[in-house]
Amino acid sequence: MNLMNRMKRLLPIMAVLVVLAGCQPYKAGGLDPSAGLPLIANTAQAVEDLYGSSDRWWEGFGDNELNRLVEDALAKNLEIKGAAERVLQSREIARQYGASRLPTISAGFSGTRARQQGATGPATGNTYNLSATASYEIDIWGKLGARARAAVYESEAAVEQLKARYMSISAEASEQYFMVIQQNEHIALSDLTISSLERILQSVELRYGAGLVSSLDVYQARQNLAMSSTERPGYEINRHGALAALAVIMGNTPERSPEINGKNLPEPPPFPHVIPSDLLERRPDVQAALLALKASDEKVAAAVADRFPSFNLSLTYGGAGSDLDSILDSPNIFWNLLMQTALPVFDAGRRKSEVRRSESVLRERLASYHGTVLNSLREAHVALLRNRTSEEQVRLFYLSVEAGEDTLRVAQDQYLQGITDYMNLLSAQQQLYTARNSLVRAKRGLLSARIELARALGGTWMDEQLNTLSTEEEARNEDGQ
Repeated sequence: MNLMNRMKRLLPIMAVLVVLAGCQPYKAGGLDPSAGLPLIANTAQAVEDLYGSSDRWWEGFGDNELNRLVEDALAKNLEIKGAAERVLQSREIARQYGASRLPTISAGFSGTRARQQGATGPATGNTYNLSATASYEIDIWGKLGARARAAVYESEAAVEQLKARYMSISAEASEQYFMVIQQNEHIALSDLTISSLERILQSVELRYGAGLVSSLDVYQARQNLAMSSTERPGYEINRHGALAALAVIMGNTPERSPEINGKNLPEPPPFPHVIPSDLLERRPDVQAALLALKASDEKVAAAVADRFPSFNLSLTYGGAGSDLDSILDSPNIFWNLLMQTALPVFDAGRRKSEVRRSESVLRERLASYHGTVLNSLREAHVALLRNRTSEEQVRLFYLSVEAGEDTLRVAQDQYLQGITDYMNLLSAQQQLYTARNSLVRAKRGLLSARIELARALGGTWMDEQLNTLSTEEEARNEDGQ
């Protein structure tokens, strides 16, 4: 009968153990992020065609002024500084989650002096207590480990986001730099055109004074000169706007814009005609999305493990006495070892709901990763196409300018000889001016296409920038100690 009673008491515990034995926590890492994604054909040496021997793509333009400006922007940009701080924050969070897997030890000391009534009268005495407590959660189901790994993945994702910011700022600085150079070319072309139109106006006025042409030619020449002069202020405005944007990119106020002396747009470097096979590894945004996906996978494992019992060990060791010198003597020593188990019984579905939420986040991150991959392929594809068409467009505009110069020379000679009227000369002037400005815009468009391609293909040069961040972090940690 006594044995039966003991068995009845053990039945609930045995039932719990049977249920736990049949439960299998979620195992992270079994997800295949590449399932359903297209493969990129192997295209070795494709990126070398663009970068040459340097992975720092802007150096391919051969412009020392651009190199200096981009380096300053990478060192001083406030968005980069903010992203760098987010990296440091995520690393500290990862350290916190990693520390949760280790025991925590705390020490305590108390001293009391009290006076109380005794059998022989009032008595005054001291009581001292010195103790150390160590606590540790046994991570049977991998909950703490999953949370720590998720934090590490998120920290690595923050690093990739910082790399993406480096890439973005280098591209933005280059774009604004070339915008300034483009406006310089437009201004120089405008001045050249105005000077040419002034000379033509003088010729027309001389011919009018000689009675060879009507006053209409004079008025048309003056109107043409005035119309061409109106465009120059617009180029000045665009130039100052680009300089102000550069100043902000470099962490300065607009009035502290850098001095740029370049007069002509550089020749663009060559570019690859195929998408490199290691595109996804070179793109920091793709890597950040992949790491975020892995972090979500670990968080699902942590949410599932949170539904299982937790096991905690606690050990307290210390001494108590009325004398500090003897507080740790053998008779005064005390210790306490406690093992505590907590099994969720009723939480109104909170933990189960958290599992479903975490699984939904995982599916969302998977869709986001696939979308980022496809978008990276689209950007690379469009950038390659834009580079091909931009090069052809520049070539055609060069031909247009050559033809326009020949046309203007013939039209000017015929007009001065009285063979044609001023309308032919006016048309030739306007067409050449339009062709020259269009050529400048096309050359700038080709440079922008190269920058777009550099962003689309990603890179590894950002790793060099991270070395500076790691050095600063180590110095800051040493100062904090």
